[in-house]
Amino acid sequence: MKTLFLPAFDLASFRAAFDAAVMLARKDQRGGHIMAHHPLEPLFAVVQRYPGVLEDDLYAEARAFEERLASSLGAAWEEACQENGVLRTGAEEAGQDGRVSSSWTMTPGHRGTLGLAARQADVSIVAAGGTGQDPVDGTFREELLLSSGRPALFLPQGGWEALPPAALIAWDGSREAARAVTAALPILRLVPRIAVATVGEGEEGAPGADAIAAYLRRHGMAPAVRVIERPDGRTEDCLRAEARDMGASLIIMGAYASQRWRELAFGGVTRAMLFDTEFSVLMAE
Repeated sequence: MKTLFLPAFDLASFRAAFDAAVMLARKDQRGGHIMAHHPLEPLFAVVQRYPGVLEDDLYAEARAFEERLASSLGAAWEEACQENGVLRTGAEEAGQDGRVSSSWTMTPGHRGTLGLAARQADVSIVAAGGTGQDPVDGTFREELLLSSGRPALFLPQGGWEALPPAALIAWDGSREAARAVTAALPILRLVPRIAVATVGEGEEGAPGADAIAAYLRRHGMAPAVRVIERPDGRTEDCLRAEARDMGASLIIMGAYASQRWRELAFGGVTRAMLFDTEFSVLMAE
């Protein structure tokens, strides 16, 4: 993957995502570029949008908090670049000498603008925060995935110590799953073992697991096929069990192949896997 986008919100999640991005960027023969970006929002922008709601001292405290956070994240970015031997440069100058490079930007705006910035990257990478949860709140991942038009790789707390030893593709024949597989090809080429799993019936008339496995073989891979015709339990639990059985730490899947409002109201596979704390999950919508 040539260009990787990293939202920066807290120190623990940012460093975990950065280290994983370096692993992937180094696999690009021409040198990958890591775009680290911090939106100047968390508390300060909220206070700006609602002037007069908070007393002056709390307003000043919110602004000071944001300034300290931005300074700490910028320093963490410089430290991560130095420790990983990553060239610090602007995004426009990246990729000129085959080295892994990184740029750091901060712009005013709420977190929803991250999806716009991510459109210039191949993938966004987000790690869980120091508590194992999102560094912002539970809607951020959805906003990034849905507004960017790009795939996103969500990592558990601590990120990666090494590239995944195996990957499980959750295949249901949907266009979202097809986009996820295509987006994941650069990572799949690095993974020793791959399996394509279907749970229950997929989209009517769409290619099945055998067809997508043949597609991957044409890309030089040797995927296994696992078909669960009558799942015992929820689909997400079946996928997790299959991933554990084969030793996979990465699951690749489409997001919101069902209507999003139904998943928001009743729950669903995307919602369950979006906040998984055990596996890395690459999603495309």
